[in-house]
Amino acid sequence: MVLGYIYHSLGEIASHPYHPDSNCPGDFLTLIHYVGLLGSKISLSQARHVFRDGRYLSLRASSYRVDSCNSGDVIDMGDLLASRARVSQSLSALCFMIDIYKLWTIEICWLSSKIDEIFDVVETATKIEELVDVDRFKALSDQDLTCSFEIAHIEGQLHSLSNETSELKVKEQEILREEERIHQMREDLTIQQQSLIEAESKLKSFLDLKKREAEQVQADLVQAGFSKLQDLKKEKDHLKNLIGFVISFDND
Repeated sequence: MVLGYIYHSLGEIASHPYHPDSNCPGDFLTLIHYVGLLGSKISLSQARHVFRDGRYLSLRASSYRVDSCNSGDVIDMGDLLASRARVSQSLSALCFMIDIYKLWTIEICWLSSKIDEIFDVVETATKIEELVDVDRFKALSDQDLTCSFEIAHIEGQLHSLSNETSELKVKEQEILREEERIHQMREDLTIQQQSLIEAESKLKSFLDLKKREAEQVQADLVQAGFSKLQDLKKEKDHLKNLIGFVISFDND
């Protein structure tokens, strides 16, 4: 497709009439042809003389006239510049298409190498398939399928165990919270027990003090009663003596 476009563009350039009544377009196209073949490495100002069929093309910078051996036709400078611009544009397009063609050629070569690699892989796979024992491969495939089912069953059991483990972890957390609450209650009871022991000790001390006070009071009461009894005995003896004295006085 690219080469067809290049040839088509060259044909359009070669068939384009720059001046309808001039005998010089062939000379001009010869110059353009050589410019195109040289890859646009020369310009119109550098190509001073080009010979074709006994004629020559001479570009004069002063008058911009194109002379011929057979004719004195003159081409306008505007036509020359327009023609040169069109030819330069066409040559640029051709160079661009040639670059695209080169890139496509490189890509086609790369794809060809990849296709060769694919064919090599397919050929290797075919050889391997010929060397492989089909029955053994089928048995291994069945065994692999069985293992897959067993793995799926084991994964299901693992999933169930994971759920049970999660539930057990939740219960464990509840038990830990309950143990922490019981531990806190034990600490509170220990503190209360210490308080009760201290209160009991204080009560015992207080009771001992009261007992000692009661014993002291009782001792004091006994001592006071004994003293009173002694006094009463003394008074009784005194009364006895007094009564005996009165009786003896009456007898006299």
